[in-house]
Amino acid sequence: QRVATFEGRLSAADLVVCSHPSLLCVLLAEVSEVPVFAHASSTLLYGLPCPGRSGTTLRLCDGPAVQAYLSGCRSLFARASDEVPRLALIAEGRFLAEQIRHQVGVEVAWAPPLALYVNETYRGGGHRSAVVLRSRFFMSLMGELLRSLLREIIAINEEPVDIRFLGADNQFDEQWLTLEQMAGYGAAILYPNDVHQRTFHEAYRMGIPIFMPDALGMFRMQRASNWGYSSYGTALPQSGEGGSESTDISISHEPWWNSFHAGPDVVVDLQQLADWEQFPHIQRFSSLPELVVSLLDADLMDLSTKMRSFHAGLVDRVLRTACNEIAVLL
Repeated sequence: QRVATFEGRLSAADLVVCSHPSLLCVLLAEVSEVPVFAHASSTLLYGLPCPGRSGTTLRLCDGPAVQAYLSGCRSLFARASDEVPRLALIAEGRFLAEQIRHQVGVEVAWAPPLALYVNETYRGGGHRSAVVLRSRFFMSLMGELLRSLLREIIAINEEPVDIRFLGADNQFDEQWLTLEQMAGYGAAILYPNDVHQRTFHEAYRMGIPIFMPDALGMFRMQRASNWGYSSYGTALPQSGEGGSESTDISISHEPWWNSFHAGPDVVVDLQQLADWEQFPHIQRFSSLPELVVSLLDADLMDLSTKMRSFHAGLVDRVLRTACNEIAVLL
């Protein structure tokens, strides 16, 4: 309340734009006299007292304060017709939008990050090279073994493909690459840290062909390195029942899970909502040999052209959605 009242930049603004954490955006909208537009980039529960428990990756948030907070979210998102809205919230991806629907019983719009700050364009079509993008998975034992196995497969078969691993320390080939350097690789290989990830959108914006594990490969990966969005769970009473009735995807599970124990029936089902499932021209592989063969055989320039064409149309659709939401506030 004091920040909203006495911070001059907020009180003098016509519109406040907020992104992370979503909790901050919601609380600000509750007390601010200025309307808030939020492109939410975290689960509603991130930052709440959701204690972790031994033997599980899932943080279940409960208690009167959490229920009161979610009730406030529902009131803000529902937009009563006789009230001037204080908040327009767009989820940064389909998974988050579905999670919000389960938690508070209100459907919100979703739109992916566009990475419009990226000005570099793909120029690696003539190279049979790939950068494996930074991932927490490769800090796990399973990730270390997979990294070594991929290198061995390439070396033993003398395949003409150069793969470089990007990571946090000296056990990786590179610790840091500029976007310009990334654009010079023939392809990018992504083992995602979460169902929404900015690195994915940066690579797609540049038109770098993206190779990712198939759904069962993702299931195995997240057991070794759990995804953050799926690690926070709770819902208002009666708000999370049933599937996703108003979309073309049928979801039969709550969009949060314990990655140690959840089976593929849960994780594969909910992967339908992940970023990589909403974008065309993503190349999937079920094994490391298949990955190597795909890198050698793929028409990389054709993939890049199709990706950039799709992204250009996506920009128009997302900006129209954002403009429509902001217009409601002003």
